[in-house]
Amino acid sequence: MPAKRRRKAAPPKRKPARTKVTFTDPYIRVQNVKRSADWYKRMLDFETGMAMPNKSKPTFVRLISPGGAAIMIGDGGDATAGKKAPANVKKAIAARKAQRVVSLYLRVPRGINALYDTCRRKRASVVQPITTQPYGMRDFSIRDPDGYEVAVGMEVAVPAAPPAPKKKAAPKKKATAKKKAPAKKKTAKKAPAKKKASTRR
Repeated sequence: MPAKRRRKAAPPKRKPARTKVTFTDPYIRVQNVKRSADWYKRMLDFETGMAMPNKSKPTFVRLISPGGAAIMIGDGGDATAGKKAPANVKKAIAARKAQRVVSLYLRVPRGINALYDTCRRKRASVVQPITTQPYGMRDFSIRDPDGYEVAVGMEVAVPAAPPAPKKKAAPKKKATAKKKAPAKKKTAKKAPAKKKASTRR
């Protein structure tokens, strides 16, 4: 009989490589794309990276910061296909429904105080004055022309928490020696007296 062939062991399964997200591009819908884009460029130094169909009357723009962050702004339509926003989307944008639940948080590596002063000088609508937060950020919030709240923060050292007060140890009770009960005196038991033999006959 022919010898049976040995099955080769299956190679060990490799773990799939983990996805590494490097940047996020928030996408907000507004009524006037150009007005909104101009505000972000003037207030926070963004630059136009892409504008569709053109820069003079865009329906979609992608703004880029010198630090690499990006924001996309559109009117709710499909700029690539040249389609306008549906009526229900236009209605939602006009009612500013998204602004009730959506906000932006931008981070800068330095110069947060100077940036806050610049925004105030440019008459930004301040929502929250600059504050050092307990979660390790110094930030402030302003509102863009379409009602979105935009927070800008810089990482700072987290203040060390004060040491917890030491609990006072309860005073130890002095051990008191137990008084021994007086030993009972052992009394020797007397043997019962022997009865004398009677002499009577």
